[in-house]
Amino acid sequence: MPKLCWISVLLVILVCIAPPCAALTIEPALENPVHLANVGDAPLVYLSYSSDLEEVLVAYSEYDAYAEGYGGFVIRYGGEEEETTLTAIVAKEIDHVGLGLAIHWITGPEPVWLMDLGGSYRVGPVGIHLGIHDVPFTKWKDITEDAYVSAGASFDLSETITIGLDTRFLDEPVYKGHALFKLRPDLKAQVYALYQGSDWDAVGVNAWLSRGALLFHAGYKMNWDRESYFSMGIGFNL
Repeated sequence: MPKLCWISVLLVILVCIAPPCAALTIEPALENPVHLANVGDAPLVYLSYSSDLEEVLVAYSEYDAYAEGYGGFVIRYGGEEEETTLTAIVAKEIDHVGLGLAIHWITGPEPVWLMDLGGSYRVGPVGIHLGIHDVPFTKWKDITEDAYVSAGASFDLSETITIGLDTRFLDEPVYKGHALFKLRPDLKAQVYALYQGSDWDAVGVNAWLSRGALLFHAGYKMNWDRESYFSMGIGFNL
């Protein structure tokens, strides 16, 4: 017990005295691999849980100076099928252009391999990104049935506020409007709303707090049936 107390004291001191820095967590890179660059250059170990997905996530990401690109590895366990998904992600920025690739291995009695491709382009305060998702690259004949496309755009209203709209072109398209607020150098918050088909689907908020080597994430989501979900994560920059 005394050792645990000392560890807790050292952790609190680290959070309090470490200089602030801004970063986001790896979840957006699972929506489009090009977003991996937003995680930052420092090697990051990250653990999170989502009650919405009923899923535990463990991830590692870093910037490779030799390749001049970003790489990450993600393990997810849970969901309705209680499956384990292993994901490798790479992303690279060349001037105003971003490129990303993710490969997912869904384990189980019948393993499935899927691929995501993403691209982005930024000019001043305007950014756009495109993606093609769930490409079954072991069964190319099923690509037209299983794969889908996404598109999004963002606009910096100021140095502290960014708004955007993302669309996933499923059988019933899903639209996500969002606004990101850089409240402090070490604190970011996002509010969003989801619209699917002809009805509003959910609203939510995310917050990221970074302090020195530590990174915290908390999220809350409420669907239109007033069911509430939460997500939380903690990361450590090596």
